[in-house]
Amino acid sequence: MNIFTIRVWHKLMFLGLIAVVLCALPTYLYIRGAIKEINETLVEIKGLAPAAEITRLIQSLQNHRDAAAAVLSGDQSLANLRVTKEKEITAAIARVSALMPASAEPVTQQLNSIEAEWKSLATAIKDKSFPFDESYNRHSKLVATTLNLLGTTLDFFGLTLDPDANSYHLIIWAFIDLPKLTESMGRMHATGT
Repeated sequence: MNIFTIRVWHKLMFLGLIAVVLCALPTYLYIRGAIKEINETLVEIKGLAPAAEITRLIQSLQNHRDAAAAVLSGDQSLANLRVTKEKEITAAIARVSALMPASAEPVTQQLNSIEAEWKSLATAIKDKSFPFDESYNRHSKLVATTLNLLGTTLDFFGLTLDPDANSYHLIIWAFIDLPKLTESMGRMHATGT
């Protein structure tokens, strides 16, 4: 069989078959990669709500630390604010717990530890059973533990592994660097007053 004796439509069909075979593997690999990226993005999106709620929890803990310090030092004008922040913290812990999937065991374990420490701290402050310095130190330790919880949550949902550099740096800045900065500033403020 000579190539010159093959009909034109057979030649075109053969070339088309070669083109399909050559395009099939790259197309498959591209689609598989796109689906993987979409799935990773969906997991990251699920992690944004818990991370934002943990950030609000940190803010409430910092505010409660300040109000508790004032109340334990004898300034009763912030007693209502302290009670309000106490309720906010309890509600925030419940919201974070509700947002966590059952598969998030490392996050849930840390959250349970934070909740237990919070209950102990809140009870001690209500009873006014320890001095200002101990309250400040326990609050600060709880904030640090909650910052670690935030990092664990970001890791669990893959937010610290975002492949896009701009998104990665925004996530790190908003959820790691900024909360640490506000904690440092809050501690400096408390030390200065």
